[in-house]
Amino acid sequence: MEDTRRDVCDRCKRPLRVCYCASLPNEPLATKSTHVVVLQHQHEKRRRAAISSVPLLAQTIENVTLVTVDEACDCGPGKNEQLDAFLYDEGGDDTFDTAMILFPDEHAQPLGEGVGRETQRVLLIVIDGTWKEAKKIAHRNKKHWEKAARDWEIRGAKLEYVCLAGELKRSIYGDLRR
Repeated sequence: MEDTRRDVCDRCKRPLRVCYCASLPNEPLATKSTHVVVLQHQHEKRRRAAISSVPLLAQTIENVTLVTVDEACDCGPGKNEQLDAFLYDEGGDDTFDTAMILFPDEHAQPLGEGVGRETQRVLLIVIDGTWKEAKKIAHRNKKHWEKAARDWEIRGAKLEYVCLAGELKRSIYGDLRR
């Protein structure tokens, strides 16, 4: 029987006719003051791998860390070493001045307002999943993140919710995927 699988690009793993690598920089762009942590629901990683934007992000900019979130959606302290080091480090090495969780929480400020401040080192936390999965991740971890915000404040840093302008309390992910 003849192998009917399509040839795929070695870099983006997409079929050659829809490869986007020619549009990407040869090397990821430097992001000296920003680190992006993507909390990706395990179903998003498996189901939507062919259209996921996370690999594109990792190939476009430096300093991207992917944390896969399981069905329980618990991203609290002790669940992931990388997330612990970035967000929950009790030692408080002051790596970041601000952490921003991109999610349209009722207390979220538009992202542009946070960018205008004199913040030097930013940890941007992005939730990747269907709208239902993203809400589950955000809601299950709200208490962890509130405690982390208090810990960050003690050391003179800030952890806050941010959203895209005009997206307060709306489904930013649902709107993008329609």
